[in-house]
Amino acid sequence: MDIETTIIQLYQILELTLGKLEPEYFPVKRILRETEILILFDISTLSGKAGFFQKSLQIFKRLDMYFQDRDMVNDAKPRYLIYLGYSNLLGRNKYYDESIEICRREIKWLIRNNKANYLYNFYFNIGWNLTKKNSELLIDNKKWIPQAKMYVWLAYQLCLEYPENKNNLQKIQIFYNSIPT
Repeated sequence: MDIETTIIQLYQILELTLGKLEPEYFPVKRILRETEILILFDISTLSGKAGFFQKSLQIFKRLDMYFQDRDMVNDAKPRYLIYLGYSNLLGRNKYYDESIEICRREIKWLIRNNKANYLYNFYFNIGWNLTKKNSELLIDNKKWIPQAKMYVWLAYQLCLEYPENKNNLQKIQIFYNSIPT
């Protein structure tokens, strides 16, 4: 099944509870079920992969509005996934500063809410964004390298301490070693 067919099917599933609407205009004042949030996340992520950046960005912005107005008391996982996906979308599309801003905001939220096991991904994303910003924008070629290495090193240390996914340790280490000095 291709991405666009999957997106259409996710729209149809979402219609069962939210009615016929475009996902980028879902009601942010309504209390959503975790399943609805995750379907919106999937639609946004797949839309980004299919090249529909603006649609993906709009859904993530709406999800951001939703989470800024809600307190996910029971489980931070949906919020974590949303903001990790949002940060990734922005970074992959060269919105480095915006991606870093999302990461920093979520790091603060995770620390306030004792969710340290999710931190390493956001630290890694900051390091990755700084590295890409440095190499692709060619601004002061070494300006952000020390910071990038520090963030990636922190991500590695956090992943060691809170091994959500052991395979990420090697990936982080390989990326760290690839950062120019």
